[in-house]
Amino acid sequence: MNRPAGKGRSEGRRGMILPVVLLMLILLGLLAASSAFYVHADLSSTFSWGQRFQARLAAEAGLQKVMLFLRTNRGDPATWYHNPAEFHRTIVWIEGEDREVLGTNQEFEDSDRRMRYRFSIVADNPDDDKKLVRYGITDESAKLNINVASREQLKSLISRFTTKEMNVEELVDALLDWRDGDGDPREFGAEDRYYAELDPPYKVKNGPFDTVEELLLVRGFTGQLLYGEDYDRNGLMSPNENDGEERFPPDDVDDKLNVGLYAYVTVYSRDTNTTAENRPRVYIKGDQAVVGAQLLEFVEDQATANFISTAGKSDSGLRSPADLLKGRSQESSEEPLPSPLTDADMTWAMDRLSTSASPELVGLINVNTAGPIVLGTLPGLTEDDVTAILTARAELPPEEKSSAGWLIQVIGREKFIEAAPLISVRGTRFRVESLGYSDHMGAMARLETVLEMRGPVAQIVYLRDLTALGTNFPIQWAEGDSELVGYDDQ
Repeated sequence: MNRPAGKGRSEGRRGMILPVVLLMLILLGLLAASSAFYVHADLSSTFSWGQRFQARLAAEAGLQKVMLFLRTNRGDPATWYHNPAEFHRTIVWIEGEDREVLGTNQEFEDSDRRMRYRFSIVADNPDDDKKLVRYGITDESAKLNINVASREQLKSLISRFTTKEMNVEELVDALLDWRDGDGDPREFGAEDRYYAELDPPYKVKNGPFDTVEELLLVRGFTGQLLYGEDYDRNGLMSPNENDGEERFPPDDVDDKLNVGLYAYVTVYSRDTNTTAENRPRVYIKGDQAVVGAQLLEFVEDQATANFISTAGKSDSGLRSPADLLKGRSQESSEEPLPSPLTDADMTWAMDRLSTSASPELVGLINVNTAGPIVLGTLPGLTEDDVTAILTARAELPPEEKSSAGWLIQVIGREKFIEAAPLISVRGTRFRVESLGYSDHMGAMARLETVLEMRGPVAQIVYLRDLTALGTNFPIQWAEGDSELVGYDDQ
């Protein structure tokens, strides 16, 4: 039977419609699925960014808490050096109307899935390198200031962290050449000629360090020397910091954490040249009549006041009030005039007298907060002296440590006189490392800040985000008690 002309072609075209429609439906489905995927990804990204931002705000809330706390407690390190009740797992925001828990470190049942943001103020615990974290603040005056430290102090500290391949003399001279104001290299140092031959070349600074990290520009100073094995800079021994060359950073697999120089040096340490009552000290090298009148406000003995004012005017080498114990020179005799001051007088002398007219004192070491390694850089002190200082200050009440005079009873007159020009009993700048995090997910932020307290007013001197280094700090309480969970327990 014959078909009408063109009928076969028409049926063929109709037969193609179904596959084309199906293909178009498939493509439309893929397009819709792709759009849904991208929308979901964007929403997830936005949600994740929001969570990180809220963690950052929680970390900033921790910084504000520290500022408020130091307004009234700066003079008592026992309240801020390690205080988990104030500085660990503090709630700054919680979902719902449960507002009374804000500012507390209250814990909740696992079934309570509400969103909660907290902060912890964390710091290295110098007594432990594996598990313990200190929840508190770090006094920058407890470190050695590389802008003013002497050659012997620098040598004493740096030698603790060098390897056999490193030359301590070269490192110290290179550091001194970097910060001094001239272009003359020391015996083992380096000036422009050395740095000009580097690739890329750069000039020596010949000025004070602005940050501790600037040491990495100085000849011989490496990341290994500055940071040791503590790659994430948390003071804890992470698994990759005790496995040799298997993973970065390189370490010596000795089951001890080398934290490097960074934990013990600073460029920020400052102290105000004022008394414990926040009054200006008497500048004993000033006008003799003015000094004598000021001294009579708290020195009852006229002869003692005359001795101090005369010594300040005549002895140009007077480095600190402690030097008054050695007597003073007199024109009519080579023999020094004996001092009427006793060791007990150093309590008020170190607090109320000064040999500097500057309103700020840079780089003094706070003997109330410095650890054994930094105390060991003070001239003339032995390990036994350092141990005695640590023991004595732990037993003394805060009011007795408001003047550096307490130290003379611990290390003796001669060593006290030698160390006195380099010491203080307080500081105005503090390092704060604040973690912001949530209970309901893994969002975290890590901020490092240096604060300066000018009376009750806090000013931020330095701020940076360290979240990229990781937040490998314990942020939970151990089950059933108030013991702190360490890294290995996470």
